[in-house]
Amino acid sequence: MSPKTILILAMFSMLPAAAQDPPRTRTQCRFPDGNTITVSYSPGQFGSTRLATDEDLVTIGGRRIPAGDYAISPAKDSENNWTLTMRKQTRGKGASFPLPPLPMSITRASSPIKTIHVSFAKADATCTMLWGLEKSNVLLSLEFTEMNTDMPLVQE
Repeated sequence: MSPKTILILAMFSMLPAAAQDPPRTRTQCRFPDGNTITVSYSPGQFGSTRLATDEDLVTIGGRRIPAGDYAISPAKDSENNWTLTMRKQTRGKGASFPLPPLPMSITRASSPIKTIHVSFAKADATCTMLWGLEKSNVLLSLEFTEMNTDMPLVQE
């Protein structure tokens, strides 16, 4: 084989490796009854974060989150408040529908966060999602609880 042919074959053999999805990080919180809320994301890739829950949840603010899979991302609203945007993924034609934005709490980390980092802190029956914003010292949080009949819901 000619050197040119070998070079072309070598380039094509590297394409599948380059086209693979980047590694995903997964974090999970388990409620007392065994149900879970899971977030998976690729550090350094904004917009590819997914949240999955196997049961209905409620935020501490009383917003209902139906069980399912969601594309999620934090965003600033018109008043510079942080919210979590969620789009429920549906089966079939790739359609999705948005949920109302969920208000997030803001704290400041002691040092800048290098890449996106999502984790959970668990206390009793509450799972708090912590979201470190890339290249900043902003740490966002949102508390989730399991759906129950005692918690009032926000009517929209």
